[in-house]
Amino acid sequence: MHGVRKVTRVLPSDHEDVDRYFRDLIASALRVRRIGLDDEQAMQTVARALEHSPDEYSLWNFRKELLRKRCDASTDMRLTQAEWDDELALTERALHRHPKGYGAWAHRLWLLTEAGDVTSDENRTRALHAELEVCNRMLLADERNFHAWAHRMAVRSLIDDPEGAQVQLEFTMEKINANFANY
Repeated sequence: MHGVRKVTRVLPSDHEDVDRYFRDLIASALRVRRIGLDDEQAMQTVARALEHSPDEYSLWNFRKELLRKRCDASTDMRLTQAEWDDELALTERALHRHPKGYGAWAHRLWLLTEAGDVTSDENRTRALHAELEVCNRMLLADERNFHAWAHRMAVRSLIDDPEGAQVQLEFTMEKINANFANY
């Protein structure tokens, strides 16, 4: 038929291989944590596991531990701009895989609040506005993604703007008017 996508069937053995791969990947990342590795290989292992399974809260927390160690080891006690950007990119990839993944949203907020002093005030403000755009894109994909709504409100509160509450109200009303079932 025209306009109907062809569904590709995956054989059960393929599912089993994929499941085994993901289980092994997560187990590997947890093993890295257990033995106390904190090098670049550990960061990469955890990143791969989180990209494929963003609901592993313990791995997000391990990621924070690794980043804090990097901050402690640096001369200015903060992440580099590249590290900060890499973390935001990792969480965005995780959110594309699972848009309502609590761990990825929480990690993004941690980056913006706890680790957000890696850059100048001007760059931080720009990053916060970019974060609002990420939320807007996620809400376009699913207007009832309450994680994106909550994150958007938290980010809005971090922006030093006396009109922030009014801007948030206008955005919310616009979304409600576009679809009254979006409650």
